[in-house]
Amino acid sequence: MNDGSDPHILDKQTDEIVGTLNSDKAVYVEAKRKDTLDNQNIFDFTANAKIDKASLLEKRNRLVIQDEDGFFREYIIVYAERHNHSEKIVQSNASIIDLAKAKTIEPQTLQGATSASATDFALLGTEWQVGVIDYTFIRTIQIKEYTNPLAVLRRIASTFDLEIRYRVEIKGNKITGRFWTYLGLTPNR
Repeated sequence: MNDGSDPHILDKQTDEIVGTLNSDKAVYVEAKRKDTLDNQNIFDFTANAKIDKASLLEKRNRLVIQDEDGFFREYIIVYAERHNHSEKIVQSNASIIDLAKAKTIEPQTLQGATSASATDFALLGTEWQVGVIDYTFIRTIQIKEYTNPLAVLRRIASTFDLEIRYRVEIKGNKITGRFWTYLGLTPNR
């Protein structure tokens, strides 16, 4: 996985970068990163358990990786176990998955909502904020049962025919912002 996107390891409490994994054979045995349109975003790898930084690869710590567009994506380690004396297996999911537990959204109707205003509503009170959203079409979004921000954000994408995009910003050695945005799948619908 030597594409210039060496993962940074962040402390789960402070969001500060505590280490960087070099993507050479001394660190990675194998790596798999998958970002899909339905947002089944994962980053799984097997690391050399003998390196000093292997101890930083623990459950709930975060990984930040630069994507092909130059933006940073954040993943949360959900599994980290030493496989044998020389390998550590690490599995992580995109940090957006935590939006499913961020808060409960009550049934209601978002009348005359733009994708930006509906996104702002869904993210209110979370650690995420609305990024740049250029799509100003107006729709009505019905939330028929108790749900969560991630489900509402996926519903917004479906309603407006948009592709979900998310990114984090880093300044110095710390995450300074988490941003949610969309890309249009069809022009001026």
